[in-house]
Amino acid sequence: MEAQKWTEQSEIERIEERYRQADRIVNGLVTRFMRAACYREAVGTLLAEGWKHWHVLLATFSAVINRHCARAQLRELGMLTVMEQAMADPETLAALERADPTPAESLSRDVLVQALNANVAAYLKGLGHSLKTGRGYSPATLLELAERRYRYRELDVPHKCPLDAIGADAPGTAGA
Repeated sequence: MEAQKWTEQSEIERIEERYRQADRIVNGLVTRFMRAACYREAVGTLLAEGWKHWHVLLATFSAVINRHCARAQLRELGMLTVMEQAMADPETLAALERADPTPAESLSRDVLVQALNANVAAYLKGLGHSLKTGRGYSPATLLELAERRYRYRELDVPHKCPLDAIGADAPGTAGA
């Protein structure tokens, strides 16, 4: 995979694409999860900690895909394959969820943080960073690099999504 060149404009375009993908793929799930107080509370906490909506949507998508990949029949395909299929065809995730719905209770703050941390590593690799295994890169170190060099937790774009109902005054929301 060729490294992406980072500019603020290119990052804004990537964020816009994340919201478009979320609208196609994950917003329906988020709407269902929002009915559960535990999910709303976890998301509210993350927004108050500075997460953007796209962070929550990406982490939710990743956590749900990861849960389905843990099932025996999908394990051999691998998470990236299933994730790529779900991004290419929203029906992939919808079918997985019809067969075995993800309980909102499984999407705790810690699970969402872990899912986003995995995405930060993939994000940095996409920008050309060589993250060799066994080097002991902590999630906090990778997130710090993404924040410092690429404004990972700072940049956002105007958008509408199911998360708008949570903490309109919380940092990281569209109205902030």
